[in-house]
Amino acid sequence: ATVKKIVLVNKNSVAISGSSTGNLTFWDLKSGNSISNQSHRVHNDSVQSLCVDETSRRLFTGGSDHYV
Repeated sequence: ATVKKIVLVNKNSVAISGSSTGNLTFWDLKSGNSISNQSHRVHNDSVQSLCVDETSRRLFTGGSDHYV
């Protein structure tokens, strides 16, 4: 799968990537490794947008499947 979008969270210590297959992966930027061994399916098609609110407690995603 191709990474389509990336957003930084928690003062730049965590990144979230969205892929062309509709999956999210959470990354520890200090180690460079994924936080969990699995990705999380959030869309039936490509992730087109990622946004974290100012408190870093909510993640919003938009996909080619026309869902938010």
